[in-house]
Amino acid sequence: MDSSYNFLLRDDSWLVGWSRIAKFTGCSISTCRRLKEECGMPVRRLPTGTPVAIPGELTMWLIYYNDDLEEEKRKKDDPK
Repeated sequence: MDSSYNFLLRDDSWLVGWSRIAKFTGCSISTCRRLKEECGMPVRRLPTGTPVAIPGELTMWLIYYNDDLEEEKRKKDDPK
């Protein structure tokens, strides 16, 4: 990583790299990458290409994403 972005590694308010993002979410790295591409998980990239995420933003996204999945499941299970 470019040394100008080293401050992000010291700042606990940022998750830097897929491994830290995956650990925070409890998903595998490949699942996180898929969720970013297919479902809009809020992961950005530094100019160097390194993925970064803000924990609070990820938490909110996970809550809403899970709620959406539950709603879709209810709709499928509803015999209307």
